Amino acid sequence: MTVLPRWRWLTVGFVLVAPLTLTACGHVECSQSGPTETIVGRLVARQGSTATFSIESLAQAPGPRSSVPAPPVIGPGHTVAVQYYGDHAKYLRIGSRYLVELYWSGGHFRSDVHTADVSCSRGTVYADGHPIDTRTWARAHLVDIIAVVALVPLAFLLLFLWLMRLLGRATHATASRHRSEDLT
Repeated sequence: MTVLPRWRWLTVGFVLVAPLTLTACGHVECSQSGPTETIVGRLVARQGSTATFSIESLAQAPGPRSSVPAPPVIGPGHTVAVQYYGDHAKYLRIGSRYLVELYWSGGHFRSDVHTADVSCSRGTVYADGHPIDTRTWARAHLVDIIAVVALVPLAFLLLFLWLMRLLGRATHATASRHRSEDLT
């Protein structure tokens, strides 16, 4: 009987456990009960992990309130401060309209940003239902970056060849002038 070294057991364990972590839904579990409230509102302020929305409408009538303590009653015309996980509030733009699933927890309304790459993520999307782009600037502009990286050296090469051609013409013209002077 062969005994696998410790690192191989760790590798086998990682391979078995990794798919479970890759299918996790992040901060809001898929099996979690529905939100406390769902609003449509315009983002009016953002500070750190807190975003403040001016409520335009309630998108969903709240179900029975089982939260303890009960969340405050909110409605159109009110503002609501929402805490986001980590730095996810940075993806929200002041003045934009959002559909926000609010969860009452720890004396605060909380939410997260729904992303297209995590199928069961929940939380905040644009008011029209589209997920919010959470890619970094570099990732969002990858094609532009690659184009610049490829085109800048090409432009320098063409500039270099053009200058060499001009220099060659100037050298040729100078040599021709010296030859004509020598003949006279």
